[in-house]
Amino acid sequence: MEFSQAGLLAGLGLALALCCTVSLFIGYASIPLAAALSGLFGGEGVEGIIMQDIRLPRMLLGVIAGAALGMSGAALQGLLRNPLADPGVVGVTTSASLGAVVALYTGASMAFPLAL
Repeated sequence: MEFSQAGLLAGLGLALALCCTVSLFIGYASIPLAAALSGLFGGEGVEGIIMQDIRLPRMLLGVIAGAALGMSGAALQGLLRNPLADPGVVGVTTSASLGAVVALYTGASMAFPLAL
């Protein structure tokens, strides 16, 4: 059985939506489902703070970071025409390590935190 690209994308989209939904309800504070949904959609109180200020940004940041890493990996593999390419092939990892050490050693990270 061969899958079409549209079916594969639909399945991956459903898996992403399911993972995002589940991640909203997992955390240190156990919140009942009704209170979590109320807090997520405009509720006030502790549940609203937890859902809107902690769990929702955590989930969105995870999705954005994963998408950025996936796109950069695909771009690197396409650029090098090698499906096994990784950042170490062109020296990105070692260059980033060197930059971090130089920023820490010279004190640039204290004056300008984004230098690190």
